Amino acid sequence: MDSSLIWQEYNIKKIKLKNRVVRAATNEHLGTIDGIVTDAYINTYKTLANSGIGLIITSHMAIDKNQRADLTHICINEKENYDKLKLLTNEVHKVGAKIICQISYGGYRAIKIVGNKCMTPSGNDGTKEMSLKDIEDCISNHVKTIRLTKELGFDGVELHLAHGYLLNEFFRSFL
Repeated sequence: MDSSLIWQEYNIKKIKLKNRVVRAATNEHLGTIDGIVTDAYINTYKTLANSGIGLIITSHMAIDKNQRADLTHICINEKENYDKLKLLTNEVHKVGAKIICQISYGGYRAIKIVGNKCMTPSGNDGTKEMSLKDIEDCISNHVKTIRLTKELGFDGVELHLAHGYLLNEFFRSFL
C-alpha cells in the first residue's frame, strides 16, 4: 500500500478530513471530580490537533452525571461545560482538524462511584434492572446529547458500546 495515502484528504459521509490520521478515543482522566472540563483537557486536544491529526475522537463523555464511570469522567450535559467544549471544538477546527465526541452511559461501570444509580438491562451483578421508563429515558437522553454535540461544534458522535458500559450490556447475552 502506498503510505502517501495516509496524508490525502478523505471523506466520511459529510465530514471532509484533511488526512486519514485518526486519534481513537481514550480516557485522559483530565476532568474535575465534578465532571467539568479542565484547561489541561482542552490543551491536550489542541496539541493533538496541532500535531497534524485529521480526526480526533474524544474520550467518552458521560451523558448523565450519575452515570459517570470514574470521578474525572467529564459530563457533557453539565451547563458549565458548554462554553469550554465550544472552545475545544473551535481550537481543533482552527487547524483544519475534525472532532467527534464519544458519549456513554455508565451502566455496570457507574458502580465505581458510590451513590451512583447503576442500572443495567438485566439487573445482574448488584445493579438495578432497568424499567421500561429507564430505557425510554436513556434513549431520550442519548438523543438530547447527540443534538447538543452539534450545538457545541462537534463534527459527529460515537456511541461507546464496549467494556460493560450501558449500551454494551444490551448485547451481553449475544456475546
